[in-house]
Formats: sequence, C-alpha cells, structure tokens
Amino acid sequence: MTVQRLSIDVRHETDRVVVVMGGEIDYGNVGRVRSVLVDVVRGTQSEIVVDMRDVGFVDSTVLGVLVQAKNRLQEAGRSMVIEHLSSRVRRTFELAGALPFLEA
Repeated sequence: MTVQRLSIDVRHETDRVVVVMGGEIDYGNVGRVRSVLVDVVRGTQSEIVVDMRDVGFVDSTVLGVLVQAKNRLQEAGRSMVIEHLSSRVRRTFELAGALPFLEA
C-alpha cells in the first residue's frame, strides 16, 4: 500500500478562502492541517471552504481539528464549509457522528 503525502494549497478568492487538501491525514500530519487552518482563520474575514476531493484517508484526529475550527468561526459569526468528501472519508465522518455538523 502506498501512503499518499499530505498536500495543502490555500487559494484566496474574492469572497472566500479555499483550502484544498490531498493525500492522507492522520495523527502524524494533522498538526500541519491545524497550523494552516489557524493561519487562515486569523488571516481573513472571508468564508472558508475546505475542499477534500483529493483526500483518500482521514483518522479521527482531523475531525477534532475541523470541528474546532468550525466552532471558532461560528462563534465569530463566520462560516466554514467542507466540500467534496470521498465516500471513504464521508464514511469516517458519519461513523464519528460529525458529518451533520461539518456539512451544515
């Protein structure tokens, strides 16, 4: 089995910031995801979109990071949307009970 390296690209658009992730996200690299999201949350007042179309695997650690970022944004009256989940990643979110919160 080949492990896909984590890739993160931040794109600043007119009315939103899109964080495009790819590869596999787990305990070993979730700190990088956290760091990027913290920087984006602090650095913009725009809506944040997390595009996960190229993420093949996540473990539960990324769920905590995404929920924490979304909570902070909601408290500040801002939003974060998670888009393009693969069926495997969607299933992980469903099993953790996080899918309704993250897609809302």
